[in-house]
Amino acid sequence: MSLTQKPIEELKFSDLRVHYGTGRSIHVSGTGRDKKFRYRHGAMTDLGDLEISEWNSLINDLIGITANRKFSSSSGNGAKRSAPGFTVRARLRNMR
Repeated sequence: MSLTQKPIEELKFSDLRVHYGTGRSIHVSGTGRDKKFRYRHGAMTDLGDLEISEWNSLINDLIGITANRKFSSSSGNGAKRSAPGFTVRARLRNMR
């Protein structure tokens, strides 16, 4: 399967959950005793059998998109105000 039929914006983490690993021997060249093979590693997901490199690419893209959504949907007070340690730093500053 070459990248998914689903747009990346519609993907969910559950779509990329690995059910089990897959593998396949692939004939590269040659005949008889001179045959050359390579092994394809993959993962079975709800989207189908994905090659590991393809799965890695999709999961990294999905993490980036999800992080951007959460960052942009946070309060419009700027990045520093939505940073995880901001409230702790503000409280410490107020205690002085």
